[in-house]
Amino acid sequence: MLSIPIISCTEKNYYDTKKSEDSDRSETVLTLMKAKSVNNLYAGIDIPQNPGLAKNNWNGGHQDSYSSDSVGLTGPVTKKLKLIKQFNPYGFTPIMACNSNNQMIGVSLNYDTYEFRLIVFDKDLHILCQALTSNVVRGTFGGGYFFLNKQENAVVVGENKMKCYPTSSVQDTGSIYELEPLWASQDIVAMIPDSGDNSLYIAVPFWDTDSPNRYWCLLAGKFNIETQVLRSSAYIAIVDVVPDTSQPDGCTTTLVDYMELPDQWNNNTLSVDEDGAYFVTNALSAPRVCDDGYLYAMAFDTDTGKIVQRWRYQYENSGYYITGMKNIGLNRNLCDAQTRQPESVW
Repeated sequence: MLSIPIISCTEKNYYDTKKSEDSDRSETVLTLMKAKSVNNLYAGIDIPQNPGLAKNNWNGGHQDSYSSDSVGLTGPVTKKLKLIKQFNPYGFTPIMACNSNNQMIGVSLNYDTYEFRLIVFDKDLHILCQALTSNVVRGTFGGGYFFLNKQENAVVVGENKMKCYPTSSVQDTGSIYELEPLWASQDIVAMIPDSGDNSLYIAVPFWDTDSPNRYWCLLAGKFNIETQVLRSSAYIAIVDVVPDTSQPDGCTTTLVDYMELPDQWNNNTLSVDEDGAYFVTNALSAPRVCDDGYLYAMAFDTDTGKIVQRWRYQYENSGYYITGMKNIGLNRNLCDAQTRQPESVW
């Protein structure tokens, strides 16, 4: 079920008109005060714009390349607001973005079929089109993240490839149709020597106007939470994916550089700023003992053409999932005796 959330701080909201309601869809008009931002730590602050992304606030699930989770917008701006709830047959949609044509794009996860699909909705939450992007890689959320590039086309991860779909302005044909990719990269995991049984987790554009087709890529590694066995380590990599309609997959793919993160694995996103990339890993201090972790800052040395580590901060990892969380990268102090129960992802 998808819904548009409503926040009002100063006055009780009430139902004005209930337009329609059935088992799959409901529309309700609300009368309420204009929203007010209280104790906004980001007030007056402009998050810089990654040149490879669509406009901040709209380009992905974390709003910008910093992954700030802050929205520089205000609303509702009138006293009338329509709340729409619409059943989504393609599953749970945790990551969403919007193009400038008032259409919402999301990646949905179907827990019955273990499939990720890219979905485009109109402003009234009617589904316009969809595309099967990948199957779920067990034990990781890789494939669930995506972003809108500067052309407002969706770039997703699936089958260890980056795939770009035309989502800047989707046509309403009267029925749900399948969206075809503009391009799909080579298998990035296969391009990295000795990367083992691995999976591409996420890709984010480089912050460089001189390298418009360059991306940071994070490989998750392979860790079994039940047996505590690490089958392969995580990697950070840089690739160039240049659109080229003369190529069978619509682009060329070049591996620029990569770096192994030994005895570590990842199940979380990365952030990019003007200086490089930032991400968190889970780490093993000994075989079958995942009680360690690191926060990384990486950069690209243009003189050597290599990824360099700017700094690394070690933290103490609980080694356990907490109910409702899908990553064990949590500080030990957040877990007590009642919550320290290992829990499989899927």
